[in-house]
Amino acid sequence: MLDIGERLSSYEPLWETWHKDRYIDSGSFAKVYALREEFYGDVRYTAVKIVPIILTDSPTVQKYGYERAIEERKRQVAQEIKNMHRLGGKPYLVHCLNHAFKDVTDDSGNIIGFDLLIQMELLTPLTKYIKENGCLSDNDIGRLAVQIATALKSMHGINMLHRDIKVQNIYINDAGDFLLGDFGVSKQMPSDSFHSLAGTEPFIAPEVWKVRQTKKNYQKTADIYSYGITLYYLMNGNMLPLVDEGSTQNDIEDAVIERLDGKAFPMPRYGSEKLKLVVMKCCEYLPEDRYQSIDELLAALEKALDPNSSQRTPIQQRSPEHETAPDIVRHDAETVKNIRSADEDLQLRAEGGDSDAQNELGDMYFFGKGRSKSDGMAFYWYEKAALAGNVTAQNNLGVCYAYGRGAPKDASKAFYWYSQAAQQGNANGQFNLALCYEAGKGTPKDLRMAAYYYSLAAQQGSAKAQYYLGLCYELGKGVEADPEYAKQLYVLAANGGNKRARQKLDGQI
Repeated sequence: MLDIGERLSSYEPLWETWHKDRYIDSGSFAKVYALREEFYGDVRYTAVKIVPIILTDSPTVQKYGYERAIEERKRQVAQEIKNMHRLGGKPYLVHCLNHAFKDVTDDSGNIIGFDLLIQMELLTPLTKYIKENGCLSDNDIGRLAVQIATALKSMHGINMLHRDIKVQNIYINDAGDFLLGDFGVSKQMPSDSFHSLAGTEPFIAPEVWKVRQTKKNYQKTADIYSYGITLYYLMNGNMLPLVDEGSTQNDIEDAVIERLDGKAFPMPRYGSEKLKLVVMKCCEYLPEDRYQSIDELLAALEKALDPNSSQRTPIQQRSPEHETAPDIVRHDAETVKNIRSADEDLQLRAEGGDSDAQNELGDMYFFGKGRSKSDGMAFYWYEKAALAGNVTAQNNLGVCYAYGRGAPKDASKAFYWYSQAAQQGNANGQFNLALCYEAGKGTPKDLRMAAYYYSLAAQQGSAKAQYYLGLCYELGKGVEADPEYAKQLYVLAANGGNKRARQKLDGQI
């Protein structure tokens, strides 16, 4: 039987255009690889998580045979995918972009199981970041505390527990945000309590560890405990409670058991006193002594943290930018000479390969400002800049293809260039990509992906994205309907100058 890496290569191309690039990491059951997509010299990356499910000689196979046993296991492991879809578009959570089941055969060609493939954003595991850069700064820990609590708020809001919060399940994106991932043991129940053992021993709550003995249900406060121990670890020099630099593996295991049995432990060594108190309340032995909700926890964090230590909030609000008509200015001869000189310099820089200058020239031709309006010349300069990697030009080139400005209309090419811009964090590219997914232009219609990219643009303060994301949550398009959150988004969009959001709040639409 081929190993996981060899099997992954045999499945190529994945989702039509993706190929294995390199191995990244592995956990208890899964392995993660980077995927690469090439398009006429441009390259972008995502990640794929591979969960192998091999059923050789399992009791279910002996009882029902491989075909029925495999189908049953697919139904069970699909839970992680369902959990990720339920949380599509919510901030600070790792999202599923695609998934697939691939049959696994033995050396004789018999199907003996399958690989579950989950395509996700290419992120840096927090454990890898710490290994390469050392302990997180106080500011980073403050941002992590708020962002992971915000991620938990989304989960608890749909009555879902994560049940495996730990350092290994936190990731960092290119913008420096912290995201919570790995929903394999997450569970959604009709009530707010749970009764099965799940999680990783050093981080689980005492009531979860003892659930088989007590037969008592645990609640969302179990996640708050695991969250607290995770913060404690990061604020304690990357060491668990009751552990020091000289501890052996046996010492660490003993310390975990003692803590889960109720032994008290001191506050973490580093960080502000206020944040230490918040962490210790999260880690209280009795569930009723902890924060009882994420809202309560977030309120405590707001009071404990220096305003500068948590720079990002789930959706940023920016002041509206108002453009006013300029006064008529009469330039003297020297000023006119300087303007001409600057224009010539811009042209020379563009011709010399400066992508910013190329994009600026494209704008001048596109809008007819400083140059005669010319869609063909705008397209020419946007394309040069986009191929050189200029993210703003990539979005602009997508606009040219979408509306037939300087080139024939081509929804697929528009989608491609929006994707390039979006992957590099360009808010306009993310918004336009969301429109493509919502309308099915250049790509199959996918409301979940539309909501996801609206969310990314909204987090950067895009008022129009905040409005469209509000519509998603109001109408349940690609996300679970949440009218209250939709209203919050409309308020942000209106405050950012979006007229349709203001009309929505005023009851005019």
